[in-house]
Amino acid sequence: MAQLDFRLDDDVQRASRELGHKLKDIAMERVAIEFEKLMVGPAYRKALAAMLDLGIHQYLPNVSAELIERVIADKRKPINPVGGWALFVHHAAAPDWLTPWKRSNALKREANVLARLFTTGLDTFTIYETTTETLATYLEMSGRPETAEQLKRQLSIQSRRELRFDGRDALEIGARGPRIKQVLAHVERLVLDGELANEPEPLRKEAEQWLQHAEKY
Repeated sequence: MAQLDFRLDDDVQRASRELGHKLKDIAMERVAIEFEKLMVGPAYRKALAAMLDLGIHQYLPNVSAELIERVIADKRKPINPVGGWALFVHHAAAPDWLTPWKRSNALKREANVLARLFTTGLDTFTIYETTTETLATYLEMSGRPETAEQLKRQLSIQSRRELRFDGRDALEIGARGPRIKQVLAHVERLVLDGELANEPEPLRKEAEQWLQHAEKY
């Protein structure tokens, strides 16, 4: 139904109502794969509505009628499985929503990042720390004209490796243990926000000031 946009025959509907509970006897990995196919189908909203009408949703983990209704009402259309899962995670407002579906850790992480973007939107640091692939999915699902590559190119740095102040420099100014990571994160964000030039001297001066303040508290 999701892929070809047809109407279910009455006999199929009747059988679905009677036999929906059999889903519990099927390996969750298999159910999840079929659910992914449903979510990327052109008529996925129609299929979700039918699933709700037939009561099949009650045999799926962490799925409620209210959740499906919220996903159906969402104007964003999944363009890939991650996008489909992210809509459910977003509307469930639960980072661990995907756990019983037995998807890979990589997919769960990406779906959670995408779900957060649906809530927060984009800022400079979000663009920086989000992978190009996830960013592209977000932009397309949100109907935005930019490409992920265009947004990434506008950043002052592409990764912390490009920062002209590193762990050795942090050690030289007296940072130790967790302070090293903290001071690097501080100057990194300032560079990304355009508040600090990515040059050794201003970076070192800012890092020293931050460290002096941090050590007082």
